[in-house]
Amino acid sequence: MNFELEEEHRILRDSVREFAEKEIMPYGKEFDEKGEYPWEIFRKAAKLGYVAADVPEEYGGAGLDYLGCAIISEEFTRADSSIGSAVLTASLGCPMVKYFGTEEQKERYLPKVTKGESPSAIAITEPDAGSDVGAIKTRAEKVDGGWKLNGTKTFITNGSISEWVVILAKTQPEAGYRGITAFLVETNWEGYEAKRIKKMGLNCHDTAEIYLKDVFVPDSHIIGQENFGFYQLMRFFNESRVFVGAVQLGMAVGAYERALEYAKQRTAFGKPLIEHQAIQFKLADMWM
Repeated sequence: MNFELEEEHRILRDSVREFAEKEIMPYGKEFDEKGEYPWEIFRKAAKLGYVAADVPEEYGGAGLDYLGCAIISEEFTRADSSIGSAVLTASLGCPMVKYFGTEEQKERYLPKVTKGESPSAIAITEPDAGSDVGAIKTRAEKVDGGWKLNGTKTFITNGSISEWVVILAKTQPEAGYRGITAFLVETNWEGYEAKRIKKMGLNCHDTAEIYLKDVFVPDSHIIGQENFGFYQLMRFFNESRVFVGAVQLGMAVGAYERALEYAKQRTAFGKPLIEHQAIQFKLADMWM
């Protein structure tokens, strides 16, 4: 089996690497210490088509395939794990809208991300429910013309800086995972509140706790089918695992390259670390 990239993907990799080494790599420490979202880098990346690159061209995206998106992910986080992943996760809310949203939802919300106007988010995790999606407690109560959402979400990437968020809520609680619906919520709507969470790392990421207090969501902002949110979410998870794998691979390659460079510069017992066999073994294991 041939694992070499085709010319189109090699050109993409070289272009993304050039951008990442110039616009991301030099600023990692600065942004992590400041704890600020890299807005200007996000906008520059979006202008080049590197944000939400899988979104079709008619909605402002580059229409790239899985491999193309994986290349962008790997190169961004190779340059810097914090800035790279912060910019990449701007697209988190897009797949749900791309696959299951109405034409109006796609036209209105996807270009906000691809043009660099705002990141997006998807709110699944709660204080008492994470991987067990069926255990979420956020409720959506049917009212005239729409729904009222109440509940708390936590560890939500971009929850306090996005203009819109995909929120998963129970519309038929007695049905368990078969009673979950996806809603598209604008963060300036009454009753939506988000508080940033202080973390130990990835500090330029926006990670937030979201409080929903009688947030009215019109019927037009249901994504996909009522009570089919769980199944739609599984499609999102299956695709996002490729994305997450590429992100982590980029971080690993970046860590290896930095360790290798340090081993060449640092001396111990009269010679560079790289000349000690024990260090050579460790570096070889990292690369393998």
